Amino acid sequence: MKLLMNKLLISTIVSAAISSFTVNASGEPGKINFEGSVTNTPCGISADSLNQTVDFGQVSRANLMHGGNSERQEFEIKLVNCQIENENKVAVTFRGDVSEENHGELLAHGDAGDVVIKMFTEGEQQIQLGEELDPTEIGPSNSYINTLHFYAVAAKRTGIYGVLDGNFSGEATFTLRYE
Repeated sequence: MKLLMNKLLISTIVSAAISSFTVNASGEPGKINFEGSVTNTPCGISADSLNQTVDFGQVSRANLMHGGNSERQEFEIKLVNCQIENENKVAVTFRGDVSEENHGELLAHGDAGDVVIKMFTEGEQQIQLGEELDPTEIGPSNSYINTLHFYAVAAKRTGIYGVLDGNFSGEATFTLRYE
């Protein structure tokens, strides 16, 4: 009798285990979201250029306090599927929380004190927030690479300010104007 009970118990456990796998295998379906927008412009903007994160890593407080910068971190804006007719140049404007002393300093937020982010063009020109950059020539995407290159550094805010140990972050937006 005990042997029969053990076999019945084992049979029940195996059946329960198999049915739980079956339930999981035929459970709720997954979901994939697709997003985008259509714009009245000659070029689209690559999805990986729309929402970027530039990571400065760990930056030396002593270096910033002595006027130094973090290592430069590159970022880019990729223009895709361009249909060039009359508008073959694009001008970029960056905006964000700007330092009153210097419009080339994007204010960072967090507990690291007075850290700012300075952005530069590929040609080493410091970007002034709110001011349009000189237009760059672009071409049809199938025959021309339309990638706008920039870089950024973290630095101490201009003036008599201090930098503390801690995290910082900043946010800039960009707009494009075609001509």
